[in-house]
Amino acid sequence: MRLKHSDADKASDAFNDEFEKSTKTTVRQAAQSAQREILSTGAFKGTSLRRSFKVTQVGPYEQELSTQRKHASYVEDGTEPHKIRARNAKVLRFVQSGETVFRKVVNHPGTKPTKFFQTATENASQKMIRDLDANAHRLAGKFNKKE
Repeated sequence: MRLKHSDADKASDAFNDEFEKSTKTTVRQAAQSAQREILSTGAFKGTSLRRSFKVTQVGPYEQELSTQRKHASYVEDGTEPHKIRARNAKVLRFVQSGETVFRKVVNHPGTKPTKFFQTATENASQKMIRDLDANAHRLAGKFNKKE
């Protein structure tokens, strides 16, 4: 059997091209999967926060899932008890026990962290690692058969 250097180069290039393509696809799919998980979180139905998450390609093998909403960190990490003061009006107006109430200041009890973003990105990362491993094995098997 005689091996030509050009044959090895062609096989190597074909493998690299296919590996690169499958890796880019897998990374993009992972980011989209995390976005879908966030969108399916029931607590955000119809909210501006829910609709604000965007996936952006920032490098050949890098996707970014982000939001510009400042309150996302409060939902993700929770808040300590705090006072809420009227700022754009003289008083706050809200309904409590069926009655409309007016207050200059209220004591908010704080919120528990939801960790929706952390959970979604961790789930997507774990799946991405499994998929990258499966792609590598699939390609190795495919190019092994061509020998």
